Amino acid sequence: MNENIVENNNEEKILEKKEVKTNWIVGIIVFIVILLAIGGVAYYFIWYQNADKYIDKISNKVSNFLSENISYNENNVNLDAMDIATKGNLKIENLADIDYDLKLSSEDEIFNLGLGLNANNKKIIDGTLYYQDQKMYLKSDKLIDALLEVPMDTNVNISEDASKLLSISNDDLKYFMVNIVKYYFEALKEGETSTKIVSLMEKEYSLKLDDITTVNANEKLEKLVSEDEKMIPIASLIDFDNFKVYSEGELVIKVNTWTNDIKDFSYKNNAGTLTGKYEDNMYILEDETNRLELSEFADGFKINFKENNENVLTLNYVKDKKVTINIMEDDFSMELTYNIIDEKNSSIELKAKAGTTNINLQTDTEKVNDNEYNSKVNASMDTDGEKVNFTLTNNMVLGKDLVEKINVSGAKDINNLSEEEQTTIMMNAYSLLGELGIGNIFE
Repeated sequence: MNENIVENNNEEKILEKKEVKTNWIVGIIVFIVILLAIGGVAYYFIWYQNADKYIDKISNKVSNFLSENISYNENNVNLDAMDIATKGNLKIENLADIDYDLKLSSEDEIFNLGLGLNANNKKIIDGTLYYQDQKMYLKSDKLIDALLEVPMDTNVNISEDASKLLSISNDDLKYFMVNIVKYYFEALKEGETSTKIVSLMEKEYSLKLDDITTVNANEKLEKLVSEDEKMIPIASLIDFDNFKVYSEGELVIKVNTWTNDIKDFSYKNNAGTLTGKYEDNMYILEDETNRLELSEFADGFKINFKENNENVLTLNYVKDKKVTINIMEDDFSMELTYNIIDEKNSSIELKAKAGTTNINLQTDTEKVNDNEYNSKVNASMDTDGEKVNFTLTNNMVLGKDLVEKINVSGAKDINNLSEEEQTTIMMNAYSLLGELGIGNIFE
């Protein structure tokens, strides 16, 4: 029996030793896991989140901000595939009354512009300019009863230029604005980037561009844009020689080590040093004389620019509702307000002053349907007490088959007219000028 007791004691001691050993092993494993976790967290926050990744973060933030705040009518229209017919009347009080009728088909390469000048309830000038088959024609019975072919500069292609502009859809514009930002930041990585641990709570990112990396960054930007087919509609209208904005300098950004929130930043180049910070939901950028403030809101933003502590420009943007721009500089001031009243109505109000001249303008636009818009403009200009009022009414229709080619058979080359025809045109032109009260300029 004593032998059994001894044997049981031995077994208990062995189990206790195994238990202690197991506890130590578990403890060591847990300790290693904790170290690895701490090390992993430290690595992620301190070293993995480096300058390159911070550039990506800023790029994504700005791109997302633009994407969320660039809005337009959801009925996106491809004007390149549609004809445009717009006509209206411009009245300049006590001076002129002008009718116009414009029709344009980018797809068929047709451009027609009719103009009529009225005075004393009488049409003084009436004519239409036609462009088709890469040729220009003029028809005005007030000058001569014939269709005239007008020579054109062979380097000018109206249809091609119009096609480029009209082919730019709302989606193209939004895509360009959002992605040009991404490509700008991506090209910045051609510079020398570094990450420095200042303290446990502060980290410093730096980006330096010298004469070589500046060239590389500009070339990288152009390459990224040119290789993106969706950027082509707008990029094709841009001369990149005037679009390269990178210059030699060094950007330093200080952030919280753990949250990566920005504390302050500075940019230094040959022109001087620009400093900035972020506080109370506002980015502040300033140098010795200028200060730029950008405030973010849930539904928009505000930009305020000061020069020598005086407001020069203020921009307020409220998504889908209102945009207000104020400019104040020397003897010039301007206040521009764009209001989205509802889904069908919007307005633009402009008040400006330059020296002794005051300008006021009010534009109201109504969306009749997806393809038709009416607008009315009332404006006035007052200079030293002399006031002129303007009124413009306009109707624009988008659709198919709104423009047709004219029959140009029998058209006469304006450079090969007979002497009689030239005399007729000269006499009629002189008569028209006389009706306008300016015929004596030839006397």
